[in-house]
Amino acid sequence: MRTILAAAALLAGAAVAQAAEGWIVLDSPHDVSITADRLETIIDNSPATLVARIDHQAYWSSHRPPS
Repeated sequence: MRTILAAAALLAGAAVAQAAEGWIVLDSPHDVSITADRLETIIDNSPATLVARIDHQAYWSSHRPPS
């Protein structure tokens, strides 16, 4: 069982590392809302298309899992 879990953890780590390849990750000095607004403006002014902007906090504030 430990071998299976260790193998799964290694594969998951490799998948994350592979998915992140080519990405530029930066910390923002702004809060999440301002950072998302700024990113949306940058995307709107580029040839890229913003497909969706999801407010996870609003969703989970009204969809709490049963305790």
